[in-house]
Amino acid sequence: LELATHLGNQLSRVVERRTAEDALRASEERLRAVIETAGDAFIGMDDAGRVTDWNRQAEVAFGWSREEAIGRPVAELIIPARFRSSHRQGIKRFLTTRKSAILGERLELYAMTRDKREFPVELAVWATGVGSTYAFSAFIHDISERKHLESELINQALHDPLTGLANRTLLLDRIGHALAGSGRSGAPTTVLFLDLDDFKTVNDSLGHAAGDRLLVAVAGRID
Repeated sequence: LELATHLGNQLSRVVERRTAEDALRASEERLRAVIETAGDAFIGMDDAGRVTDWNRQAEVAFGWSREEAIGRPVAELIIPARFRSSHRQGIKRFLTTRKSAILGERLELYAMTRDKREFPVELAVWATGVGSTYAFSAFIHDISERKHLESELINQALHDPLTGLANRTLLLDRIGHALAGSGRSGAPTTVLFLDLDDFKTVNDSLGHAAGDRLLVAVAGRID
């Protein structure tokens, strides 16, 4: 009876362990499926800055296959040369002090493709303890389209839609900066004013469309 009880307990522990292992495996498979189908690039990295994970969207975004990326320094693959030193120093500082200004934050910076093309991205990165050290994971989202739209909106707000020249808002801002600089340096500031003689005559005799073409032509010569 004691032997049967002992064997029963052992068997129960084996079943529990198998169940836990199956649950863990299923959880890992679900996580892998989420990472692989994510709309953002996902990159895993060890404490030496080498790539440990690289999903399909990372392949699309950066031009490197998973097989090519795994094991290589992430700095060489996606970080523009002028930022690599800061990247390495940031990892070293975190591993030494356990403090970081970027972990858990959403940052906007520039990434680099295989053919050296730079583009703006939004980065979210976090660290996970692995034994006595850490591993790093990051989701990277291409924000090129958003930045282009933002630039267009700013341009429209500060420029005349017909001629493309600076509008009153931008003009006053530039004059303000020029006057402030003049006040500090003592150098004079000059403002040039141009008037188109008989412009009303052009509008009245040839129509507003002709007047618009004249303004665009003059603006092209000024610009």
